Amino acid sequence: RYLLKQVRPSEFWAFHEHARPYFAFVRNTPSMLPSVLVKVLCAFHVEYRSADKMKTQSQHVLVQENLFFGHNVSRMCDLKGAHRNRGGEDDNETVLDENLFRANDGYPLLLSEAAKQQ
Repeated sequence: RYLLKQVRPSEFWAFHEHARPYFAFVRNTPSMLPSVLVKVLCAFHVEYRSADKMKTQSQHVLVQENLFFGHNVSRMCDLKGAHRNRGGEDDNETVLDENLFRANDGYPLLLSEAAKQQ
């Protein structure tokens, strides 16, 4: 149901800076509305010592909902909105922006007005 996503410190602290308004927005958004945006549930800065107890290490992680939980997904795309260096091997499990663009013969994905209102 949930995913742990390790992020760079700069991403973590940027999220941390805007966490209160973000969580207020998520809390006030009806959960029954369909969405393809992944909700961040919490964020952690984790520190731990290595086995030899000499060095402290840290990681920044976000706990996110898994949009694919309970669904049969035939194709996944990691879309960033950039075109440079965003193509990948076609046999990868997750395809990138350029792969989706090529698969649609260069046509954008269009939503109906009704779909935009949901």
